[in-house]
Amino acid sequence: MLPISTGPTSALGAEVARLHEWADETETGDRDDLVPGVSHRAWAQVSVSGRECLESKCPMLKECFSQRVRDHAAQSKIVVTNHAVLGVQAASHDMLGEHQALIVDEAHELVSRITGAATHELTVARVDRAASAARRVGVSSEDIDRAARALDAALGDERPTRLRSGLGEELAAAIELVRGAARTALSAVQRATKTTAELSGPGDSASATAKVASAALQEIHDVCEELQGEHGRYVIWLAPADGDYDSQVAERIVAAPLDVASLIRDRLIGERASVFTSATLALGGNFDAMARHLGLDEPECLDAGSPFDYGRQGILYVAKHLDRPGQGGISEEALDELAALIEAAGGRTLGLFSSHRAGQAAAEAMRARLDVPILYQARRSIADARRAIP
Repeated sequence: MLPISTGPTSALGAEVARLHEWADETETGDRDDLVPGVSHRAWAQVSVSGRECLESKCPMLKECFSQRVRDHAAQSKIVVTNHAVLGVQAASHDMLGEHQALIVDEAHELVSRITGAATHELTVARVDRAASAARRVGVSSEDIDRAARALDAALGDERPTRLRSGLGEELAAAIELVRGAARTALSAVQRATKTTAELSGPGDSASATAKVASAALQEIHDVCEELQGEHGRYVIWLAPADGDYDSQVAERIVAAPLDVASLIRDRLIGERASVFTSATLALGGNFDAMARHLGLDEPECLDAGSPFDYGRQGILYVAKHLDRPGQGGISEEALDELAALIEAAGGRTLGLFSSHRAGQAAAEAMRARLDVPILYQARRSIADARRAIP
């Protein structure tokens, strides 16, 4: 007799089960509130993109966190939100509704948030899901299935890396197959949607299924066009499944726009009054660079100065005797220097690193060398970090 499974049998299944439990408890549905977090693959299993949102046709409308935010915003005179919501607003769909003014604090981080929201990826699993959605509408997915297998073969044993000189012949051919198949299937789904609407009405559940299929196929098609687009507009790289760059296998093709100024200007600012504040907006004594990145034309700028007396309250120290950082990670000499500086400061130290891997390596080394609490933010929320401080 085979044993009866009483729960998830894989790490991915366990994460999805945890997400379902969390969905019954959370009041926001905000991924940043989930501690500890889950993998990219797990989140994709329970979420939909802005294009796939059925809005008023969705049977889960009353339970939808996104809709709840929109309803609350529509009834409010002042909406306080985070950069993540502004990212969705700029790159995907309307979350805030009509508003007359926009005030953004810590505005130096806004560009990276919008870039993250506008970053798209292509995976074999996503193409397979689009094919499945097309089949549910009664559209053949034979061409998409074939294209997905070609994409899988093209990725093969590719390692995570930035594609500096183009996609490569096999990968480019596979992406063209996916794009063509998605476009053909999308046309077929749209014809089926029109027929369904004529027979059953636009509110029918079949129309909702068709919209999901259309959105999935449109997204696949658009990502392929971004990957095939003009060189220099996007940064393109091969990425592992869950952002673990220690992995030796690439499963995602990612495209991030180099410039999101037009998105910020058109989708966030528009004709409304906008105020951007931060302690680090000026570069080289002026705001020109940041204004350009934010899509601002001839903005009025004010430098309010700082009450911090840098000459009396700060010391600039450069460890010139250390070798320049290389690709081999943090050197033992640099770790020794870091430990000595932390001891000299009596603990009270904030370390900034150019990668999560470097930060994690330094945290582990400091825990082994020092008798002070060492916190690593990428693995814990800010709230958890505060609770951990004695």
